[in-house]
Amino acid sequence: MKLRIAGTLPLLALLGTVSSLPLQAQEAPAVPAVAGDGVVVRLQARRPGGENAVDEALLRYLASRGDRVAVDAEIDRLKRLHPDWQPPSDLFGGPPAVDEGPLWQLYETGDYAAVRKRIDAIRAERKDWSPPAKLVSLMDVNETRTRSEAAAAHGDWPEVVAVLQAKPAAATCEHVDNLWRLAEGQQRTGDEAGAMATYSRIITSCADADHRFATLQKAKLLLSPSDLQRLVGLERARSDAPERLAKLDELTAKPATAGKPAKPAGPDFSRIYRPNATIADARAVAQQVINRRDGAAARKIGWIYQTEGDTASALPWFEHGLAWAPGAESAKGLAMALAALGRTAELEQLGQTYPAIVTEAMGGQVAVAMDRGDVATVLRLTHQTRKPGDLLLRSWSLMRLLRPTEAMAAFTTVVHAPDALPAQRDEAVYGLIRAQIAQHLFREAANSITRYGLPPDRFNEVQADLLAKRIQVAFQREDYRVAVALCEERRDYALPDRGLEVQEAWARYHTGDIRAAERIFSRLDRIVSTDDTEEGLEAVRRRMMIVGGS
Repeated sequence: MKLRIAGTLPLLALLGTVSSLPLQAQEAPAVPAVAGDGVVVRLQARRPGGENAVDEALLRYLASRGDRVAVDAEIDRLKRLHPDWQPPSDLFGGPPAVDEGPLWQLYETGDYAAVRKRIDAIRAERKDWSPPAKLVSLMDVNETRTRSEAAAAHGDWPEVVAVLQAKPAAATCEHVDNLWRLAEGQQRTGDEAGAMATYSRIITSCADADHRFATLQKAKLLLSPSDLQRLVGLERARSDAPERLAKLDELTAKPATAGKPAKPAGPDFSRIYRPNATIADARAVAQQVINRRDGAAARKIGWIYQTEGDTASALPWFEHGLAWAPGAESAKGLAMALAALGRTAELEQLGQTYPAIVTEAMGGQVAVAMDRGDVATVLRLTHQTRKPGDLLLRSWSLMRLLRPTEAMAAFTTVVHAPDALPAQRDEAVYGLIRAQIAQHLFREAANSITRYGLPPDRFNEVQADLLAKRIQVAFQREDYRVAVALCEERRDYALPDRGLEVQEAWARYHTGDIRAAERIFSRLDRIVSTDDTEEGLEAVRRRMMIVGGS
């Protein structure tokens, strides 16, 4: 098999020679060039700016992708065409980028030791590279949370304080549960000033009002009444909403005595704001939440049920949350629940008030519909979408419905979308080429491969499929010589296909290559004898007798 430089080179030289196929305007014929060691490079001939001008566009494109092997092949080709030409010295501005995707995949498994081992391996090869700061930060935060939770569970409060103070990035508003644990550890180890400072930091700097109120509930169990009043005063300075002030008044009506384990009056609402809150926690405070018409607590209960996979139970709590505390936060939970339950009419009605939130929630519903093969729902939910992920699902649904023209337009939108992720663009390129092949737009498919590139496995797959389609067209048009050439070319990209081999045998028969046709039919007939192979052998034998007799 000849070596192909996958994802960077145009298609076959034959693309420029098949005038009988239903292609658009023919371009200049392709020029084959051998780039050493059997590497076959076929590129479209161009003469930009004069007959002797050197076209460096493809060379610079390959360099921009960091494909040094392909760059060397292209340089060799250009030197053969232009012996006096020298390659540019500025092709590579620096070493190729490190693929950090595998690191994030390892991170998702929770195997942080494997992530760090992989980081060390990359650093050993690339001294100029540093791991993504976000990745390192997330691992530090998660490991710190795990260690501090374990220490708190064993009552080792000095260890809790030591662990969290050693990693200040883990004790922030974004990770408020760590701040709560730090404050409790400080209070229980006698550092009352430190605990008060940590609680004050949450109240004065954290944006989430629900987290701040939960902080006051926690502080109420540990601090003196005077310290609690100071914290409540800080919270009053941040919000003068009647609902919020009423909750603060209720909180301070009967403060617990500092240092005593006495429970506060009524249920401990802070339990539902814990990172590991359970349905049991939600049920413990449910009636009180209803009695108080506490919208924030209602939506928090909704998220607890949603996280546990009980969307049906989560829905009414989200509805309570939106009714008692209207706003984007409450609408988000309700939209997610409606989308998960497939209640499209209610979701669209909610979208009249909260369009962006509903659009995001519908994206999740689109994925669910795609998983269950409900293409009609996918198309209905994505008919006005501009999100790359949803457009990809729409495109593949259109392909499934044999509507490649519409799919091609949607794939193209994703390819050029400024907010598309690299993986989404790669998927869209693959889909675009598939849609072009499905419409017999072979030259356009070749141009797309040249322009955008494909990874090696998909490159070979697409090439083989493209050639199979062209073989069919050539055979139907009785252009048998082209069909034979295409069959030979396809063997460079894929294993033989019995149906195509039968067509190749008939094509060789019609071009007069009777011996080759007889060899193919005989081999296929020995493997599995069918009407096709028997008919082919009979035709070949009759032809041989005629030729021999003459």
